[in-house]
Amino acid sequence: MSDPARPDLPKALAARIRGAQEKLRAALEAEVWYERDTPELEARLAAFDANPVGWAERHYPGHSPTSYPVTTHIARARASLERRRAAAPRHRQERTECEAELVSVEREVLERVRAMRPTSGRVPWPQPLPDIARLRKERDRLLAQVRDAATQRAARMKELQRRRDARAAAQRKTEDHAAIRRMVEKGPEHVFMHSLQADAVARALRAYTETSPQGRDGRIGADLAAFVESPECLRAAADAERRALAEIAQAKKTGTDLWTLCRRHGFHTPDSVAALDRGKDVDLILKGRWRG
Repeated sequence: MSDPARPDLPKALAARIRGAQEKLRAALEAEVWYERDTPELEARLAAFDANPVGWAERHYPGHSPTSYPVTTHIARARASLERRRAAAPRHRQERTECEAELVSVEREVLERVRAMRPTSGRVPWPQPLPDIARLRKERDRLLAQVRDAATQRAARMKELQRRRDARAAAQRKTEDHAAIRRMVEKGPEHVFMHSLQADAVARALRAYTETSPQGRDGRIGADLAAFVESPECLRAAADAERRALAEIAQAKKTGTDLWTLCRRHGFHTPDSVAALDRGKDVDLILKGRWRG
């Protein structure tokens, strides 16, 4: 037997209640989901206001609290929080009105059905909606699921990237080892000349990076072609070549073994290639230097 306060209804009257319920459900969900970011925004802004320098350093390393990215982020967060706070009373009012409308519809439907004669084909009184506290719990559960899925996805991507980096590092190691071997096979004069010029050009590039606008902005990659043709690079290579030729000539004059000359400068020799073959000094491959 159905509850006298919630009797079975003709389909048309049950549809009226469901319609009022859907309006209330929409109002509840709008309030619950629109407010979801308010606590996080409040906490973020409170943390910034308490320690602007520390907050900027954590979230935007290298930027001050008055820098463009930090001020833009904080301004948008404040605007978002203000919008949500301003919308909260409207959402509560809409929910209250929908609740009152549902109560009125249910009362009217109950009066009408009590005045009717019993008929067949009736349907149960629609189930009540969950209250706002229950909807908030459901929202938080769904958000937690989304966060957990995002965390797991990020962990999978991090592991995938780690494996890719490991494969790339192994490939670079193999390629660098082969390049070192080819260089050493060309003899000590080639090794000395090549390595001394490489050192000089590397120093010139560091200086160029520190002084060029592209380098200061972290965009030196786009300007490498210009560096290669720059007077700084060409002068560094030419000076290194003259120095290498002079040292090689002096070594020959004094009877100094040219591989010994290479070792004094920390350049590769047959000994260093043999050490690489034995897996010694892993950094050696990447830095291109023999430490003995």
